Amino acid sequence: GQATQGATLATSTGDIVNTTVEGSTVGLTAFGNISNTAVEAQTTAILTATADILNSSVVAGSNATLTGANITGTTVSTDAIAALTAISGNILDSSVTAGTDATLMAAQIAGTAVTALNDAVLTGAVLSANAISAGNDARLTGTVQVVGNTVDAVATATLIGAALINNTVAANAVVANDAT
Repeated sequence: GQATQGATLATSTGDIVNTTVEGSTVGLTAFGNISNTAVEAQTTAILTATADILNSSVVAGSNATLTGANITGTTVSTDAIAALTAISGNILDSSVTAGTDATLMAAQIAGTAVTALNDAVLTGAVLSANAISAGNDARLTGTVQVVGNTVDAVATATLIGAALINNTVAANAVVANDAT
């Protein structure tokens, strides 16, 4: 649906599937999955799924916040902050573009492209095969391992993990610490 004001869609027991929602602000809350859904918000977009956010797209004029058990195959583009949190699982094969900061938190983050015009921060147990570009700082923290990532940062790239393996890093300053 399209709304000239805020648009809110919520389920108490099921999924939000094959849906397009537009509005000045958009809020989606699903007890199950948010799947194959397109969101366009003039300002803020907030997507919350008890289960997963799958194969969806979000465009926000300011901030976008996505929270689910897993986030997979999802594209997020915002003029300000993009915050993705997979509470109990993974962020996989997704794309995030943020006009300021991008923050991703999950057990595992893999195969995801992150572009932030300011800072990019990825935190999880395993960070694998991600492409990160930051207009300022990039910080990757993998409590188990940070492996096979490509990181470009204008200022400082920081990689922290129990194992730092085969990462490609280009930055004005590089900090690598193999101990959390």
